[in-house]
This record gives sequence, structure tokens and C-alpha cells, in this order.
Amino acid sequence: MLSTTVHERGRVLTIKRLILPLTFCLLAESAFAAKSDGRPLLLVSVYPVAAMAQEIAGDAFEVKPALPYGRSEHDYEASAKDVRTLRGADLLLIVDQTTDGWMGRATGNKVPVFEILPHVDRAIYGDTIGVAALGSVATKSMGGLPDPHFWLDPIRMGKAALAVANRLAEMTTIDEPARKAVVARAKVFSARMTGLNAAIIEGAKSWRVAHVILAHGSLGYYSRLTGLKIIGILEPMPHVEPTPRHLGALIQLAKANKPCVVLAEEQIDDAVARALAREAGVSVTRINPMGYPEGTAVASLGAYDRYLVRFTKEVANGISKATILK
Repeated sequence: MLSTTVHERGRVLTIKRLILPLTFCLLAESAFAAKSDGRPLLLVSVYPVAAMAQEIAGDAFEVKPALPYGRSEHDYEASAKDVRTLRGADLLLIVDQTTDGWMGRATGNKVPVFEILPHVDRAIYGDTIGVAALGSVATKSMGGLPDPHFWLDPIRMGKAALAVANRLAEMTTIDEPARKAVVARAKVFSARMTGLNAAIIEGAKSWRVAHVILAHGSLGYYSRLTGLKIIGILEPMPHVEPTPRHLGALIQLAKANKPCVVLAEEQIDDAVARALAREAGVSVTRINPMGYPEGTAVASLGAYDRYLVRFTKEVANGISKATILK
């Protein structure tokens, strides 16, 4: 069982994790209802980051996702409607220019953009943190690309919250009380991440040893947190299919490292992942690092926490399946 404790207005709320079913509204267009009430508009591409931003922004900002549910942040092409929405924003919150820089480019770089990843790993970003996390697997399978999925690491999400809050506090469209409230909420969020991080680590201790092949290089941070044994990555680059030679090498790796599970992803066609699993005689499980929008509940306390706990449950279920096929 995994649990975290959340403080809200003097009350202590204990949220039980991994044993209680969570209900998610899978929305095709938007995770937030449009309000258009004159508040500064923040647009965010990645749902977990949007959940964090909504929590710390409170009522001072309107927060909306720029990426429709089920689409990948790496290769999304903005429609004419998207462009109009993006140009109406006061600030775009992105991971970095490589991952979801399409948001700024769609506006003709006329809307301010805040890149979060450099603030999360200021000292080592640019030195391919993803490669350091994934080791030789990333070097061979990702061409040395860094892993931008910092939102799978609670401690780094805490850093991200503080960085975003400081950027929001610089905006002249909110008053001083709102600035102070944003920073205060970010500090509460960041402090809560310490407990969530410890809970994820403790829960992962019960996972049985299993080798993992990823759909793409999304779990560098997460593998360091949980000890996942990643032996290969299907996509050499985001949304680039593996060559027959690369796929053949992964099949041999899977056969030689059982128990093994292939972690397919919701945003990626899983046909190749399932073919690999069939050929190697191993299991396959679908995971969703991007998360499931919660509708209007996304603004509630702990939306990011619920996302990461659900994701952890998905990975744990996959590892459990892998142990069956020894």
C-alpha cells in the first residue's frame, strides 16, 4: 500500500494509493473548462505539469492544456484553432524547446515562453541527464538524447513548481497578494513532493526483479527513482520506428533477460511492441507517462500526486505480469 499525507487549510488529508480505484475522465479535447473571464491565460502542453501549474496558480490564472488528450508532445502539429488559442495566451509553459517547442513556434514566437527543464536540472541539463539515467541503453537506443520527462520524478516536480511560481510572480497582470499566494502554494507543493517521493521509492521495493523494454526513452528519471532495470528502448528517437536490425537485437535481449516486460505507451502505436513481445515470448503492458486528465477536478489538491500514483500502479502491474512468464 502506498500513501501520502497532504496538508490543506489546517487539515491533514491522508490519500491512500495503489489500492483504491481512481476515476478519470478521458477528455479528447481539453482537461479544463474554458472560462475566458479576463484572468491571465497559461497554456501547458503536458498534463502532469498542467496539474501542478493549476494547483499553484489557484484562482489568479486560467490554466488550460495546449495538447489534446492522447496526443504526443513530441510531434504535435497545431491546427489553425490551436494557433488562435496559443496566440491568446499570456504565457506558455513548456518542457523545453526540443520537447514541445511547437507551442512557441505556432505563435510566431509572439507569446512569452517559459522552459521548465533547464530550471529543474540547471547544473547538468545539457550534459544528457537521460543518458546518465539510462546508461548504455540510452547511448545505443536514443543516440545520446536526454530524457525530458522530469515530471516522473516528484523531487524535480517540486523544483519545477518553485521555478514556475517565481515566473508567475513576475507577471504584472496579478496583484501582490496573488503573487505571494502563488509562491506559498508552490512551497507547499514542493514540500509535499518529498513525502510522495519517499512513498514511491518504498512501494517500488516490493517489485520483483524484471527487465524492461521501453516504447521510447521516457523513464530515465523514473528508473533512478524506482530501480527499474531497463535493457532496451524501441524508438531510437521519438516516433521513429526501429529498424529490423534494432528490433531483432531487442528480441534477443528480451529472450536472454527473462522475466521481461515491454512497456507500450498510450500515445504510441503498440503494434511493434506487441510484435516484439510475441517473438520473444514475453509480456507487454500499456502505460501512460502523459497521464489522464481529471476534468474540472484537475484544479484540486493532489491532482499531480494521483497521476503519479496511477502511473506507478501501471508499471507495477506490468512487472507483476512479467514475473508470470519466467
